[in-house]
Amino acid sequence: MLYPLIMTTIILGVITIWLMIHSFHQGKLLRYEQASLHRLDDTLATSPIGFFQLFHEKGDWKSATSRRLCIQLNLVQEHETLEHIAEIFTPDSASRFLAATETLLQEQTPFDLRVETILGHRSYHISGRNLPEKTSAVLWFQDITASQQALLKAQTIREQLLSERDMFLEALNHIPLPLVIADQTTNILFQNLPPDNKMSQALDNWTSLSFNTPDNTYTLMYSQDQTRENRLIAEVAERDRFFLTLIQILPIPMGLFDAQARLTSWNQSFAKLWHLEASWLKKAQTYESFLDIIQEKNLLPRVTDFGAYKRQQQDLFSNLIDKNEYFIYLSDGRVLMRQMIPTFQGSILFVDSIQTKITKEG
Repeated sequence: MLYPLIMTTIILGVITIWLMIHSFHQGKLLRYEQASLHRLDDTLATSPIGFFQLFHEKGDWKSATSRRLCIQLNLVQEHETLEHIAEIFTPDSASRFLAATETLLQEQTPFDLRVETILGHRSYHISGRNLPEKTSAVLWFQDITASQQALLKAQTIREQLLSERDMFLEALNHIPLPLVIADQTTNILFQNLPPDNKMSQALDNWTSLSFNTPDNTYTLMYSQDQTRENRLIAEVAERDRFFLTLIQILPIPMGLFDAQARLTSWNQSFAKLWHLEASWLKKAQTYESFLDIIQEKNLLPRVTDFGAYKRQQQDLFSNLIDKNEYFIYLSDGRVLMRQMIPTFQGSILFVDSIQTKITKEG
């Protein structure tokens, strides 16, 4: 009778010891999992991203809010509702937030959207995702205010640069000469010619200027229509030829000194009046040399200071504005009226005409 009782007692003792050992291990495992959960919670608390968790329990959706999200949105408790969180956002942001969350819970459709708060003008990026068991979802909240402000600033700068570029291109379009900008591979990036306006000159004949940017090297090519300028030059040249021909055929002594005071044209009457040889005239003599040689030939009136007289005469090339007339009493008794006529090119035309001759009284 004692044997069955002893065996029962032994079996119960063994079971009790096993349960004690199992309970010890289970308690140890539970404490480890609790410590892991605390570490995970502490880790999530240091994250710059807050989260809002929704889970289905007993036929209803429950919620849990991270400590970071409570700080970000200034929430009072950790079990807020979606509606309460939506009240923090602007009406448009709240409407989009609630609609996206409803779709996430009902249809398991993830979403990403940007919302704005009413107070503080903060911006948040919200990512909604379902957990694998499909009975819970997590909404991640990232404060993107600083990045949004930087983006808005960059957009403002970009719009300003685009406006300045458009203004610059519009100005180039109004330049009254053909203009082309090309890159290093000779691809034309800009030209201020209409598409149907063919360039009248080969690019090889255009003026080219290279300029560098931090990223590339470009070539600016431009050409100017010289038709009008060439016509004017031709007209001036034709007028000069007519003028020089006229000087040659007139019987009045005439000599033309250019802006550098060099004798460039004369007629035979001028050479005869001042006893000038052809070989001397062909050397484009200066006005100073002209004064020296006619002084040597004793053709000028006698002056006490010939150097001062020459300086006075030479100053006329820089000071003469209107026609200047004066008489020269030559040493042989003749009276000469000189006309000095300035031209638009800086030259001075000398017109010397003999008026009379003074006779000596005996």
